[in-house]
Amino acid sequence: MNNNNNNSNNKNTTILVIPFPAQGHLNQLLHLSLHLSTSGHFSSVHFAGSSIHNLQIISRFQGWPSSSLSTLHIHNFPLPPFSTPPPNPSSTFPEHLLPLFHSLSHLQPSLSSLLHSLSSSSKHLILIHDPLMSFAAKEALSLKTSTHIQVFKYRCTPCFYNLSFLPNQTSSDLALKQFPGCFSDTFLEFRTRRHNDKDAVEDGFIINTCEAIEGEIIEDFRRAKAGKRVFTIGPVHPLVVVGGAWRSECLDWLDKQVEKSVLYVAFGTSSMMSDEQIEELAIGLEKSEQKFIWVLRDADGGDVFADEQNADKRRRKLPQGYEERLKGVGMVVREWVPQLEILAHKAIGAFMSHCGWNSCMESLSFGVPILAWPMHSDQPWNATCVSENLKVGFMVRDWEHRMEVVSSMVIVEVVKRLMVSDEGMEVKKRARELGEQIRVGVSHGGSSWKEMQSFISYISS
Repeated sequence: MNNNNNNSNNKNTTILVIPFPAQGHLNQLLHLSLHLSTSGHFSSVHFAGSSIHNLQIISRFQGWPSSSLSTLHIHNFPLPPFSTPPPNPSSTFPEHLLPLFHSLSHLQPSLSSLLHSLSSSSKHLILIHDPLMSFAAKEALSLKTSTHIQVFKYRCTPCFYNLSFLPNQTSSDLALKQFPGCFSDTFLEFRTRRHNDKDAVEDGFIINTCEAIEGEIIEDFRRAKAGKRVFTIGPVHPLVVVGGAWRSECLDWLDKQVEKSVLYVAFGTSSMMSDEQIEELAIGLEKSEQKFIWVLRDADGGDVFADEQNADKRRRKLPQGYEERLKGVGMVVREWVPQLEILAHKAIGAFMSHCGWNSCMESLSFGVPILAWPMHSDQPWNATCVSENLKVGFMVRDWEHRMEVVSSMVIVEVVKRLMVSDEGMEVKKRARELGEQIRVGVSHGGSSWKEMQSFISYISS
């Protein structure tokens, strides 16, 4: 989403981006930072966070030329040691990450020092922060009297989800739905302490969504945030995907498959299934007689590099002889994979997903329909949007039955329903059409392109 705004005032503008160190948050804000840093319109763009999580997102860097990272100023700050318990398959929310989340208070002095340093050396400073790093916005407020500084909250989740917390501000049936148990009580307590719900400091919001997906719901959000600017610039990931420095073996396998014939199965970086559910899923995929790639790995811990050292100890078991029987039909991958490259591959016909917003935006932008299996957080809203509102997928397991094991026969039925039935063909057609609309939106003159232009103009005025 390159921009051709030639306003010379931009060269006096410095941008500081502060992400929250969970993969779905890091990923989106790195994409946004690269859009801004490669545009050539700003004096510098800075990306600041803990050293282990900056290394994490760079090691998983995908979609861009590797040289694009050199356009960013990346600031690595140490975190003191913290202990992360193993992920708990019986928990619907990734409680094991809470020690990491609580340790983030140790970043505050370093990030505050960087903010003060950039404000003193910049004529105009733009702070873009994750809502769970709102302390930075409060720090910026103290600098506004002496520095021209603007603050924007970056929302990693769609408008309909954010409006679910503002039920009096919308008539959207989707936003008004309630999904009890999507967060743990301990996380809600953490969120209350870390999140600046009043939005008093922010000049506006940047949201990874688009008109093709949310339509009038975006206008509801604008009305709910009257007096603040709202920029819907999604999707932020690149739509022309450049291969990385390494190539996953699953891409070589996909090269040999028929177009739109493969089901991609992955449940994100924070979700985990019980051994019983893994067995049922394995049997269901095999009996569906459809080709598939299944990413079977534990949820990320607080330090993914420590996780890698212990990966063999926690290797999830499959039915005896399963992988041998799959040869030529399916592939089980046990490490992190370049999801953007997979979803953009011509062999992919559908995606069985937890429906994190990253995964939804990536899948829909490439016209890939979704088998929705929500696990926690915003995911039940996203899954409902995909299956009921947009009708570009089917629900595997609805939220009401989230504590139940999905049987292999249900998995066979829903996979075949999407991959080979007449109804599934209609869903695939709608997904392709939606993907085209999303891609038009980020093209020159499209709705998301205009929103990005408007954002650049606004921070330059």
